[in-house]
Amino acid sequence: MKNQQIAIIGANQDLCNQDLYDFVYQVGKILSKFDITVLNGGKGGVMEAVSKGIFENKNRKAKIVGILPEKDTSLGNNFLDITICTGLGEMRNSLIVSSADFVIAFGGGSGTLIELGFCAKYQKKTFCYKTETGWSSYFSEHNIDERNSGLLVCFSNIEELESLINLELKKSS
Repeated sequence: MKNQQIAIIGANQDLCNQDLYDFVYQVGKILSKFDITVLNGGKGGVMEAVSKGIFENKNRKAKIVGILPEKDTSLGNNFLDITICTGLGEMRNSLIVSSADFVIAFGGGSGTLIELGFCAKYQKKTFCYKTETGWSSYFSEHNIDERNSGLLVCFSNIEELESLINLELKKSS
């Protein structure tokens, strides 16, 4: 069975409030139980929150890969198993999305909007957090275009997301 890769995208440290950080930290705790690889941008905000939630589980199965926009590993958060420095700036968003089997989005600004565009372009199933502001909330109720109907799926709480993750992981096993 192939190890699944899940990308976490969303609010950076400037846009991530404490409630969102705490919610995504809890998502990390859930993801830690699966034998998966979690990809993210390796920085702060939701990227740090999910990484920390996974990293702090002593019995975790999940691995955390941070794909940084810079060329300096010290710029990643402290909760990564693997740090990949790209030197590509925001273009690293394409690598994050294209490497994932599916994506989970939390809030976000312009970087997240770019990533959601890549989700549509690469036909990636994307779970969008509905109750948070930002692009994930907007796209939980709208398709990017008519060619992508059904790729964006909304969730409003941890239980809904956990169910969606379980269903997606079972599809590929």
